[in-house]
Amino acid sequence: MNKIFTLLILASCVCLLQSGIHGLNFSSQPPTGYTGATGNYCNTCHSGNPLNAVGGSVTVSGLPSGGYVPFTQYPISLTINHGASNRQRWGFSMKAVNSSGTSVGTFSSTNSNAATNGTELSHNNAVSTSSSNSFTYNNLRWTAPAASGNVTFFYVGNAADGSGDGGDFIYAGSSVVALPIELGEFYAINDNNNILLKWQTLTEVNSNYFDIERSDDGQFFFSIGRVDAIGNSSRETAYSFLDTKLSYNNGSQIFYRLKLVDKDGSAKYSNHISIKPVFNGITIKNIYPTIIKKSDPINVDIASDKSRVINIIVLDASGRNLQVINSNLSVGNNRITFSPKINDFKGMLFVKFVTDNFQQTKSLILQ
Repeated sequence: MNKIFTLLILASCVCLLQSGIHGLNFSSQPPTGYTGATGNYCNTCHSGNPLNAVGGSVTVSGLPSGGYVPFTQYPISLTINHGASNRQRWGFSMKAVNSSGTSVGTFSSTNSNAATNGTELSHNNAVSTSSSNSFTYNNLRWTAPAASGNVTFFYVGNAADGSGDGGDFIYAGSSVVALPIELGEFYAINDNNNILLKWQTLTEVNSNYFDIERSDDGQFFFSIGRVDAIGNSSRETAYSFLDTKLSYNNGSQIFYRLKLVDKDGSAKYSNHISIKPVFNGITIKNIYPTIIKKSDPINVDIASDKSRVINIIVLDASGRNLQVINSNLSVGNNRITFSPKINDFKGMLFVKFVTDNFQQTKSLILQ
């Protein structure tokens, strides 16, 4: 009997509200580590639908804005939204971390269906309802730590149908709590197959530089560039940054935010903005290396707005054709690699790209 009881406990620890191929429907407290704070989400187990499927979301209200007051308790609510009124089970997990990924603050709850779970807060019993398109967990709390600083809240919600057939929907979100940047405006525009970011500061005190961060999903941001700040100013100051290294992922929106780093090393974040890239025509984004030896491979990065054939013509300094390569381009980013088939030649080479109404020539040096 003891062996059977132990096996039942181990089986129940597999995953939050697990359904799908494992055939489980787990409604008690979920395992930790699936809030997104470490890059792992509940869809590791709930794999029936993509993360953040269109039409749904998870949001948290009541979080501090403009920084938090140490030791202050903030009442919060977490709402899971789904695109259709066909969900009957609801679960969640959330975690607060600093810039080093260390848990900060403490969670608590007077909601009988929610409880602390290590350093996280999660459902204690997954709530069952009649068919609905949303559910809110109220009476949740986060108490700020003694030291001030930036904190990011990561949270996930599960909108389940209770059928155990893999029909669960996992939604994830995050919120950064930091002292706001004094921005007059911050926006993005399409600019000749690139994204131009523009912003203004109203005042600056001991500012050092802006770190420009981008995200493809609105959750995880990474640095794509840096712009030096003026330092100290009581007047409006304009800044800009051109993002030339876009990934054209089927025209999906991309997200940007600014990280203002002060001279003392402290940092503050802006709100994020989003834009849908508009890509026109064809762009030779990069060709490398530009100094080659015989038979060295040449890499060409090309972005195209549609499927097409491109002709690559290698010429010498007199304009004589030395080699012609035909290559198929697909929509988005393409990489073409080829080696010049040239005998007894050194000096300047030219590579001409020709397709439709497009023509562009790049130069190389053959040693």
